[in-house]
Amino acid sequence: ENVAEAMHDVESSLQFDVEVQYCRRFAACELVGWLLQPNPSQRPKHFAAVMNHAFFCSTLKPSAREQISTTKESSIIWHMSPMHRAAAFGDIEFLKTSIQEESSLVFRQTINSTKHVFGKTPLHVAVES
Repeated sequence: ENVAEAMHDVESSLQFDVEVQYCRRFAACELVGWLLQPNPSQRPKHFAAVMNHAFFCSTLKPSAREQISTTKESSIIWHMSPMHRAAAFGDIEFLKTSIQEESSLVFRQTINSTKHVFGKTPLHVAVES
């Protein structure tokens, strides 16, 4: 509950800052939620993992597609599925492509995914966005 309040406070603080893109605010909230997970085993193990989070990516774009770091380090880390990001960013093209390209079983499993800091489905994220 306190973690949810912290994420809400981050979103509220950044909401009216015109310099901060929505996808950067979304990444900031996810990062705070990851850092403050009640279960220590779900928190980052190393500082390098924190620095690879999407929030710190200089080329962050509102896309559900995986974003790869231009450095030699590993991929940019999101803790939500691509479907969650599509819901948050309103990436309709990603959703259409997912429906057309993937088998219906894979799509159904992904659309009901709870791979989110608080176990929310993409529908929950879409409604909140």
